[in-house]
Amino acid sequence: MNRLEFRFDWEDPDGAQGAELRATLAQLEILVNGTTITRVIDQRVRSWREYVVLPIYPLAEWLVSHWWALWLEPERSGAPDPVPFLQRHSLVHAREGFALPALSILPSGEWVQLRWQEEELPHQQISFPCSGTAWIPAAEAQDAVGEFITSVVERLEQQGIRETRLQDDWQAILHADPEEEAFCRCAGSLGLDPYSLPEAYGDALVGLAAQVPEDLRNEFFQGASTKDLEQLHKSLDALKQAQAITHEQHAQPDEFCALKRKLETTVLPHHALPWVQGYELAHALRGMLSDGGASLESEALLRQLFDKCSAQMGQREWHGVRDFVAYVGLNASGGPGFVLAANTPQRRRFLLARALGLYLWPTPRKEGLITMATTTEQKRNRAFAAELLAPADALRAAIQGPVVGSDELDQLAQHFGVTSELIRRQLANHEIATVGED
Repeated sequence: MNRLEFRFDWEDPDGAQGAELRATLAQLEILVNGTTITRVIDQRVRSWREYVVLPIYPLAEWLVSHWWALWLEPERSGAPDPVPFLQRHSLVHAREGFALPALSILPSGEWVQLRWQEEELPHQQISFPCSGTAWIPAAEAQDAVGEFITSVVERLEQQGIRETRLQDDWQAILHADPEEEAFCRCAGSLGLDPYSLPEAYGDALVGLAAQVPEDLRNEFFQGASTKDLEQLHKSLDALKQAQAITHEQHAQPDEFCALKRKLETTVLPHHALPWVQGYELAHALRGMLSDGGASLESEALLRQLFDKCSAQMGQREWHGVRDFVAYVGLNASGGPGFVLAANTPQRRRFLLARALGLYLWPTPRKEGLITMATTTEQKRNRAFAAELLAPADALRAAIQGPVVGSDELDQLAQHFGVTSELIRRQLANHEIATVGED
């Protein structure tokens, strides 16, 4: 059961200040997959309850004002300051003096991660004792939040309250035409409110977006590490250069196209979580390379495949930009072309594996970007690369116990030709072993 629910019962306002606050005082219960995350310990009466009591207008207004970022702005690996991001994604910033759980809504393409933490609120004399995380299909989470907002808007109208910011902005969201929605998606991916942007910036953003191919637009803006237009134009210039380099490549596509066609007929978990998709794609590829034999027997074939991938890459120097680190497109012969930016052999090998995973996943798209974002596409190709280069089964066979020291970690990294951090993540993600301190 993957569900986000908002349950509420209206309360007597009992002298609350402000028409919107009086109209929307309620007992609010928020549930994730049946778990009540609004459960609180009320220290004044020393008892539990499943709900919080507050005016829910501020929460609905916060959700609407951050609507586009809420569903489109992903977390980015290595982001220097998480606070601005959380201001748009954590209910902590919707409290306005009232009690709400520390629930974060973290978009990841087709999925949304919900993460909540235990917390004490001394001023309200309550505490939220629960913590946890869950993955919800993005469309279902968005529907649940939308139904909650609509209920609050209807309550305002029933109480004779009109023309609030919540009502105006919600109508704008619901009635956005395709062109407006495309602009809002670009702005939201950057963490911006499309309805409050300066006109000059908005016009410039529209012009920039028009130059980004439609197939790349989501990943381009979701991978962006800045809202600065000058830097975004540099990213666009790097993208155009990568496209030109790829188009000049002429390596024959036969083997790669054949692999992609075979994988299109393979049963893959298209509706699974993205890292599961990546693992299964790697297993399917290894199975094809070894003709169904043990995965370790495919290492020689895998090296040959990587040599051929390297031959597909352009010879011209390309530094890339911090917003994306690799590009995959079709070359002049119709095969895949790879353009990478990395400064060590191990990192280039990992990027090449990510690019290969992006190309091989069954999709009609003809080009794609490798970025630092945590979208479905990027999570899938990261998991594919990790499992392709350092398979979990091979790691289990290579280690002797539940704890791996730093020297052994480095030896494993050298053996598999990857970084120690990749090995560390594989050990943790597959619950193979923990890394001890020497």
